[in-house]
Parts: sequence; structure tokens; C-alpha cells
Amino acid sequence: MTEKKGYSWYRIVITGLCAVLLLTAATSATGITVKPFKTTPLLGNIQVNSVPSGSTAILDGAKKATTPALFTNVLAGSHAVQVKQTGYKDFSAGVQVSGGKTSVVTATLTSKPDIYDTLLTDGRFTTLVKALQLTKLDTTLQSGGPYTIFAPTDAAFRKLPAATLNALMSNPTQLKKVLQYNIVPGYAAVADIKCSNGIIHITDTVQMPPKI
Repeated sequence: MTEKKGYSWYRIVITGLCAVLLLTAATSATGITVKPFKTTPLLGNIQVNSVPSGSTAILDGAKKATTPALFTNVLAGSHAVQVKQTGYKDFSAGVQVSGGKTSVVTATLTSKPDIYDTLLTDGRFTTLVKALQLTKLDTTLQSGGPYTIFAPTDAAFRKLPAATLNALMSNPTQLKKVLQYNIVPGYAAVADIKCSNGIIHITDTVQMPPKI
């Protein structure tokens, strides 16, 4: 007898469904749980070196270690590395990790300029720079520290009456008192600009000591 068209495929499907039902019933009866297959993620390592050493290495904005640092069991793929040290510009780089391999990042850190050199090259502090030169405080802000300077911009100095500003600039002793009032040891404010020997906090007014 000739089988009807499509009958053989129908029989295969029915047979498969029965097998699934029997397997389900068997596992239910025996308490066996069939778990899905899980793949093991590929892992690698990241070695971070720096010049100078002893810097802080940060992986993906979270994990931290002191250089030379080895981050182990890192998922394969793209990652972000930062290296930081006081007095140096921050270093950032992307790194690609492959399973079973160690990727190496070497950060050569560049020194930040000191407070005086930063003010000199910024362009917004020409009056302040001139005042620092007149009072010899420029050399103070080129070494030592850390210092916080509350740095008035040129626009801040223009708010002073012309007679007051001229009198200060022609009297280095009084001018020095005003500048020293705006320079304090340590980190005493939010840093608008970070320097190798302290921070600059930009102000829109010239802060005068009480007795000036």
C-alpha cells in the first residue's frame, strides 16, 4: 500500500513529541532537573606599568591598584585604564583583552606645570601675574606647596576703582598683603585648575584683607 503524501513526516513529528513528553515525565518522576548549558566567559589579564611607578591605576573606573599593577580575570573585550599621580597629568587609554592572554599598558606621566606657570600661560590672569612679579611671589608659587590660590581674573581686577588698582600696583608692600590674603597653604577650595604644587580656584572678585 502506498503511503499518503506527507504521512511519513507527520509520523516523525508525532514520534518526536512523544519522546519529549516521555522525557519530561521521567525527569519529573525522578526529580532530575535538566539545566541549560552555560558557556564559560573568556578571561584575560591587564598589566599596568607607569613612569614614575607607585601611581594609582584604575580599571573601568572601579578597580584600583598601585603600579606596577596586574588586574586578573578580566573579561575579554574593550576596557578603559586610567593612571593618576599627584603633580602629574592623568593618563587614559583603551585596552583590548583576549582570553588567556595578558595585555600590557605602559603610562609615561607628564608633570603638570606649577601654579605660576599655569597662570602665566592661561591668558585670563595677566594683571595677577604682573602683581605676583612685582611682589616676588611668582617664585613662591613655582616651588614648595601645596598651595591654594584664589585667583582673580583680569575682569575681577577691572571691577576695582581705577584709583584703588593703581595705588596697589604702585605699592608692592600693600599689594603683597592683598595677594598673600588670597594664597593659603594646602588644598582649601574646589580646584578649578590642578597644578603640580597646588590648585587654582578662579574668582570673579579681588578679595581684600580687612585692614586694606
